Amino acid sequence: MNRIGFARKLLRTAIVLFSAGATLVPLTEAGNTKKQAAPVDSIDVVGHLDLPETSVTALTTSEHWRHEFVQLQDPTHGVVTVVDVTDPSHPSIVKRLRLPEQLAQYSVAVLLGDAALLTRTKLPSAVPQPDSVSFVSFADPDHPRIVRQFDNVSAIRIHRERGLIYLANPDGLWILRQNPAPDQELESEYARYILYYH
Repeated sequence: MNRIGFARKLLRTAIVLFSAGATLVPLTEAGNTKKQAAPVDSIDVVGHLDLPETSVTALTTSEHWRHEFVQLQDPTHGVVTVVDVTDPSHPSIVKRLRLPEQLAQYSVAVLLGDAALLTRTKLPSAVPQPDSVSFVSFADPDHPRIVRQFDNVSAIRIHRERGLIYLANPDGLWILRQNPAPDQELESEYARYILYYH
């Protein structure tokens, strides 16, 4: 193989390794590498929004013109607070909708811009008390560890398509992201596919 062909192959391999997220180790340190910890799955807080004087009992999500929204139901005050969560790390209140007095206890089923579909459901005889939500790491199965706990949670919603979890408690709206650990075997197969088939 001539020098140009070898250089091209070396460059192609470096690009594949870089695109697959491989960590390159300098040759001088190759003998001194320490075993790196395996990546772990996590659920991390990515955003928070204070909601003073708001009693959230339910959360709904919607999308409108490429924006993602969370609607916070507050039947105590007859208000629905609409929060833009397109960028989950910077949630912002878009508007507060005061429901007609006779519909104050209704819930938002669908919100599309300035139009809403409200529904009423019969409340159970005993109103459930807010719960605690705990995120636990089982990375070490013999020693499970509580990573984060939220007390007095009054509403929670999982948005699977975006990998986000919304929850509300007296401290406001919390936005959490599901971060699955990379699948190293799958990444290796992908790098091999790119190297040999493209």
